[in-house]
Amino acid sequence: MEDLLLDSFLDYDIYPFKTDDINLRGQGAKEVAIVLYKTDDNDETQELLEKIMGAVKLNLLQDTIICTLDKGEELTLQQLRQQGNMKQLLLFGVDAGVMGIRFQVADYQPLSWNNLVFLKCDSLSKIANNKKLKGALWQALQKIF
Repeated sequence: MEDLLLDSFLDYDIYPFKTDDINLRGQGAKEVAIVLYKTDDNDETQELLEKIMGAVKLNLLQDTIICTLDKGEELTLQQLRQQGNMKQLLLFGVDAGVMGIRFQVADYQPLSWNNLVFLKCDSLSKIANNKKLKGALWQALQKIF
């Protein structure tokens, strides 16, 4: 009987809280968080990310917090917010569901919710080789910054 009640009551996925350290770098002075997979965190994509942030007048390591995840790793929005204040959250190649975000976030379409602007994009390695995606990212960033 108890299991039947729980099944009816919990009609959504439950995400376990991460208990170990979150892989972060940067100071976050401008309250911008960037989340990407470790497989997309290399010298080439780092350079691209520096250029992207520079185009909107942000210093990557001073103004943002960069969180890198392993494939299959989950991190809740609440856990990330506990690391510092955020006004913008940029997801590069990371699905919003991985962060426990249960509403639809369309690619390259900024979405404001709960005093936070979300932007979900393709991975940096995919953006690096595609002018159309770079253009879409630039248009979205202009709306945010």
